[in-house]
Amino acid sequence: MQKSKKKNLLPAVLLISLMLLLTSCESNPKIETIREFPDVVFPFFPDPTGAVFNETQETVTVDLDWWLRLAEYKADVDAIQAYIIRMEVASER
Repeated sequence: MQKSKKKNLLPAVLLISLMLLLTSCESNPKIETIREFPDVVFPFFPDPTGAVFNETQETVTVDLDWWLRLAEYKADVDAIQAYIIRMEVASER
């Protein structure tokens, strides 16, 4: 009688252990690593030093030079984002 209980106990223990192992792997969140890109130099947002506020019209006037620097900033940020995406795709392979 006791041998049959021990025989039935072993598959149950193995089944429970396997279930716990499988569910613990699925329930633990994946920890994403933060990758550093030392060769990336992030641009500085251009300072609007020439901005003038017109109180009567409630408008802000900024020099064309600032808008050109802002467009250059946007192009630099887009290039950095594309580079980081390429690096992440390459590291996943």
